[in-house]
Amino acid sequence: MRKRSSRRLARAAAARPSKGRDFFPYGEILAEIGRCMVRINRREILGLSEAIACAGRIFLAGAGRSGLVARMFAVRLTHLGRQVHVLGESTAPACGARDLLVIVSGSGRTGGLLHLPERAHRVGTRVALITADPDSPLAAGADLKVTIPARSGERGKPASTQFAGSLFEQCALICLEALVLDLMRKLRQSEGRMAARHQNLE
Repeated sequence: MRKRSSRRLARAAAARPSKGRDFFPYGEILAEIGRCMVRINRREILGLSEAIACAGRIFLAGAGRSGLVARMFAVRLTHLGRQVHVLGESTAPACGARDLLVIVSGSGRTGGLLHLPERAHRVGTRVALITADPDSPLAAGADLKVTIPARSGERGKPASTQFAGSLFEQCALICLEALVLDLMRKLRQSEGRMAARHQNLE
């Protein structure tokens, strides 16, 4: 039922004005997001949610725009009361057993990230990957993964008319925001408790 509703939303979003001086393709982008989101394996998302709920500390990693998605997710995990660190920050401590490393990489082949799963496993840290390529080198080293099918659509057609990895980044963010809602329930966190953890020195 939920999948059918999502498809209806995707079809509705595809309705857009004819191309011309006032054409603005937000409907096309929303339709692409809808088509991609309904193809994500819900079990993979729930598996990541469970791993985050049980982890001692969570470490986030990503490069470029995917790295920004990882950082946004780190903020929400902080609001949820989890111990969170972004790799590359000078304050990030050493990883260890019971910790979880979450990598966001559309290609799964980003050079600066390829060494992370091996090093994490060496110290007992589990690795989760959010990617568009489940057969990538990073996926091979991950303990669990969430595949965002943003590279190819149904019947092998391109999934997006947007530039580069835009569709992956958009869907990864929405997927992680949905995961936050699930974690709020799992960890029994109210909006009030999360708001109290928001930084207050601005």
